[in-house]
Amino acid sequence: MRKTILGLMLGLCLSLPAAPSVAASPAQCQAYAKAAQHAFLLMQKYKRCQVPVSKRWQPVYKIHYNWCLGASQDDVDAEARIRDRHLVKCGARTAMSNPGMKQTR
Repeated sequence: MRKTILGLMLGLCLSLPAAPSVAASPAQCQAYAKAAQHAFLLMQKYKRCQVPVSKRWQPVYKIHYNWCLGASQDDVDAEARIRDRHLVKCGARTAMSNPGMKQTR
């Protein structure tokens, strides 16, 4: 009986939806879009950092801003980390040049 109850409780917990992600605010999206533009310009400046223009790597503020408005804060942070890691790896930015960025393992 005890195993049955525990099994039902575990099944119920696993079937619940995950907590919704928090959306990025307009102010956060303004900062994100400016940083994304700056990262693009930095990427273009250093030959070994250059990558093709894409949704992630392009200079249009409004595209970055509008994407951010519909994204979760976790997704916005992840995109910023991806750009920053690329710029650090290719030598355009030092690891400490973006101290406000959340670090992940």
